[in-house]
Amino acid sequence: MRYLVYMLIIVLTFTVFFGCGRSERKVAKADSKTLTVYEFVEQVPKEYRGKISKEQWIKIAHDWVDEQLLALFAERKGANSDDEVRRRLDEARRHILIDYLRQKVLSAQIEITPEMLSLIHISEPTRPLYISYAVFCLK
Repeated sequence: MRYLVYMLIIVLTFTVFFGCGRSERKVAKADSKTLTVYEFVEQVPKEYRGKISKEQWIKIAHDWVDEQLLALFAERKGANSDDEVRRRLDEARRHILIDYLRQKVLSAQIEITPEMLSLIHISEPTRPLYISYAVFCLK
């Protein structure tokens, strides 16, 4: 079974590299979870996408399948009913929501201009042998 999944990944990965696919095309599938071309490519930061070898792309797809299968196995073994797992999932969800708020909502409302920044020079370091350093802060 695992061999078939890997073969499917390899075939679909070649489809991505040769431009035959649209973004909703599937790269891999693990149980009911599907990795689309768009999701696959988005796993790598833009600045690295052109620098990754074909083997590395295939490894990324393999890793995704492995993670999906492990998560599915954990769910089937009752991980979702474990108190510690639920607590950690709730905590992760809370952090994701806070990050979203900071990045999408609050950062759009904050404008920092050059006039708001000032350079404070600390001429006497707290420890000998350290050189003086500068700290930027808001006025």
